[in-house]
Amino acid sequence: MVLLAVLLGALLGLASALGPPPCGKHEMEVFPAMCGKTEHGTPIGKASGSYCATRCNAKELCPTVKGTNATCSMTQQSAHHYCEYHCAEDIDCPSLGNIKGSCQLNIKHKICTYPGDIYAGEWEVATLAYSPDGKHLASGGEDGTIKIWDLVTGKSLHTLTGHTDEVESVAYSPDGKHVASGGDDGTIKIWDVVMGKLLHTLFDHTYHFKVRSVAYSPDGKHLASGASYYHNAAIKIWDVANGKLLHTLTNHNYEDVYAVAYSPDGKHLASGGEDGTIKIWDVATGKSHTLTGHTHEVESVAYSPDGKHVASGGGDKTIKIWDVATGNLLHTLTDHTSIVKTVAYSPDGKQLASASGEDIKIWDVASAKLLHTLTDHTDPCSLAYSPDGKQLASAGNDGTIRFHDVATGRTVLSHDIVV
Repeated sequence: MVLLAVLLGALLGLASALGPPPCGKHEMEVFPAMCGKTEHGTPIGKASGSYCATRCNAKELCPTVKGTNATCSMTQQSAHHYCEYHCAEDIDCPSLGNIKGSCQLNIKHKICTYPGDIYAGEWEVATLAYSPDGKHLASGGEDGTIKIWDLVTGKSLHTLTGHTDEVESVAYSPDGKHVASGGDDGTIKIWDVVMGKLLHTLFDHTYHFKVRSVAYSPDGKHLASGASYYHNAAIKIWDVANGKLLHTLTNHNYEDVYAVAYSPDGKHLASGGEDGTIKIWDVATGKSHTLTGHTHEVESVAYSPDGKHVASGGGDKTIKIWDVATGNLLHTLTDHTSIVKTVAYSPDGKQLASASGEDIKIWDVASAKLLHTLTDHTDPCSLAYSPDGKQLASAGNDGTIRFHDVATGRTVLSHDIVV
């Protein structure tokens, strides 16, 4: 009996060492550590090891995604089926010079990434901001998180969680120590980016709203927010130190204020709204004057570095450049074919970048001439110039953050990073 027990123990040990038996003909090996979602949206969490799952018919049960192959398996509880997609061929990714693209998948799209890109994940990246020293980049998006990226390594330093809906806007404080974020959950959050901790949550309980835009004053003492209120578009100015609401500015019509930007001297604030106007506010008095010319909503506003001009982009597919002192329209740029979602001045004020659903454009401000058109994003929606003005970061609903040389308009391939 003792000898039999020893033999059985040895056989069991050998089986354990060899691992589980291979999957049967109608089964496939599934690794739960490769997280995904069932067809019903139920997350498949992280786990260790693998198990054999019953195969199912991918052609019948998995929606077709162009350029991909799908495999179908039942979850461990066999309650739902799970579709996993794989890129059909990397050949669908065009080369940039002699650099070959590689295929990534997110929930919405098959995308191509290149050395130098940051792959932020499966969700749309809605907003970007460089740190004042240019070493880090903050991003926010559809998944409700803010990520702080190290631009030397391309790795995420912190993932800041606390919003319960999409993050629409992020902004660095002038000293680079804090990041403010505004989201569709109606809150503004201020974070310590060194420690990765939440410092304050700002919320106006009077209204239910979505925060569309946040901007620090140049001295870092105040934060402006543009929001969507039911029947009452408004800008709010907050005291950063104690989180108190200081002023509410209400001269836009309709529900949405999509964009706010402080002037370089901090004395004025520009805002753009659903009513198609740009307002220039005197921060001290709360009074404003109105710039009219857009025929649809104004999605983005930006001050030139010298404070003399404001650029705006909107639903009429145009970019307009205004003289702030006189209110005169100086230029209208009309090369976009869809909504202009964002505009950004270069640090020296000589260039203006804009993004719409199809492409990114870089303009010469003095001549109003188009310099470059960049088409390597799926639906780009956010732009940020590096503090030295040499690079333009862009992001969109393909989940990537991409970097461009503003002198040549070429995608930067400076480091081999796909996160």
